[in-house]
Amino acid sequence: MKRRVPALGTAAGILPLIWLALCGHAWCSGHQKVSRPAVILEITRALDREDSARYGEMIAGLVRITLADAGVACVPAAPDQVGGFSSQKDATAAFLQVAREAGADFLLECLYTADPDGIAVELLLYTADTGELLARVSRQRRFDLNFDRAITDAVNELLKGAEVELARFEPAAGTPPAADPRPGRRDGDLEGEVRAGGPPRAPRFLHLELTAGGAPFFPLGAASDYFKIGAFSALGAAYRFDLGALVLGLGLEAGSSFFEAVGLSGSAETVLAPFGVLASCALSYGTPLEVAVRVSAGAALLSMAPSGLEDRLSKLLPYATGGVCLSLGFTPALGVILDTRFVTYFERSYEELSPLFGLIPTVCLYLRM
Repeated sequence: MKRRVPALGTAAGILPLIWLALCGHAWCSGHQKVSRPAVILEITRALDREDSARYGEMIAGLVRITLADAGVACVPAAPDQVGGFSSQKDATAAFLQVAREAGADFLLECLYTADPDGIAVELLLYTADTGELLARVSRQRRFDLNFDRAITDAVNELLKGAEVELARFEPAAGTPPAADPRPGRRDGDLEGEVRAGGPPRAPRFLHLELTAGGAPFFPLGAASDYFKIGAFSALGAAYRFDLGALVLGLGLEAGSSFFEAVGLSGSAETVLAPFGVLASCALSYGTPLEVAVRVSAGAALLSMAPSGLEDRLSKLLPYATGGVCLSLGFTPALGVILDTRFVTYFERSYEELSPLFGLIPTVCLYLRM
């Protein structure tokens, strides 16, 4: 018995070392560096009404673009592989099998529901071989100009939750296009070629807006007794703030109005040149059409050249304008604004306030950058 004690002690000391070595080998095998990008099978599908499926293509495109930017290879599922499941559990099991057959390393399920209050999106990332859920991220947001940012942030958060597993893979060189969701080769495809698919990246928000326009100037009230219809032109520059469904603009504007004033004693060529600050608030739902309320105020130079006099008569008047406008974009950067302005120039005549009113239905072109 005394001779067996050293042997038993030696065995007891060696067995933990062997166990550690086996565990270390298994850990290294599971975490060794792979000299290729990670491959993710992406599934995007609606969980509610069929009419919400129109959002799926856009959401899937945003997910694929974000994965490509992160250096991950994305393989979209074919359309005939997405539907026809009785439960979410059965769908996930089937998708994991598709991912393994496609040689993907991970499965990304993008599930969404849409209602009048917004779109709820849930992202789930699984390992393809074991089906382990690595990360889950949810977002709910109205469909507006910030919707693409919300999806991009959600995908990046999902990838961060699985950064240990993704760190084993080499990032893809450059930014590869998303793969075409239709399986198989088609006429004109080269061997190994992957066609781009999915919708384009949502346009970024353009903050600076420059406007230039013109309109007839219609004097109103007492001013219409001696002012004839004139011509108005304006230039403006505003910086826009994206507030979701609202877009707030702050900036400067300058303009000029030319018309003739006719009185009992003669006529005078008249120029009104306003310069002031402007503010606008627009309703925007990510469409080319926007409705806005615009106000501005400042000082205007009133210059008159009466007939029979060589010198011009000039003075400064405070003014204010307000109106409702409709903008229609031809492109994200170029469009037209139909603006109905009501303007008031606060003139004092014989120590009494004698305001000049006018209506200016303006047509402007805008350039955003």
